Amino acid sequence: MSIRIIIIYFLFITYLASCSNTQDSKKIGQVLGAISGTIIGSKLGKGAGKNFYTASGAIVGSIIGKNLGEIISKTDIDYISSKTGEVLNDNEIGKKYSWKNSETGNSGYVKTERKFKNQNQNCKEIKQVIKIKEKIKEIYSTACEQSDGSWRISKLDK
Repeated sequence: MSIRIIIIYFLFITYLASCSNTQDSKKIGQVLGAISGTIIGSKLGKGAGKNFYTASGAIVGSIIGKNLGEIISKTDIDYISSKTGEVLNDNEIGKKYSWKNSETGNSGYVKTERKFKNQNQNCKEIKQVIKIKEKIKEIYSTACEQSDGSWRISKLDK
C-alpha cells in the first residue's frame, strides 16, 4: 500500500469521524486517527527508526483525528514526532522538550509525567501540550516499551 493511499485513507476516515459534533465522534476520530497514524508511521520509518515513527504516528494521528478542525502543518507534526521520540528515549521525569514552528506560530512541548511498570514492561505517562492559534490542547498518553525496544501507545486521554 503506498504512502499516498494511506494518507488519503487517513484523511477520509478522520473526516467521517468528525462529521458529528458529539463527544463520541471525537473519541472515534481519536481512535481512528491513532490507528491511521500508526500505519503511516510504520510505513515512514526504516530500520531502527521504524519503531519511533510508529509510536509517534499513533500519538500524532490521535491528535489529528480528535481535532481535525484545527490547523496543524506537516512541519508541526515533524516537531511533535521528534520531541516525542526524545521523551521516549530519555529517562528523566519532568524534562520538557519544547518546539516552536516559526512558519505557523504553533508551539508546544512533550514531557514524561511519570514512569511505572505494567506487567514487567517499562511504561511512561507522557504529557503533550500543543498551542495552535492561541488554543492550548493537553494530551496525556501511556506508552510501554516492548521486548524489541519499540514503544506502544496503550492509552490516550485528553
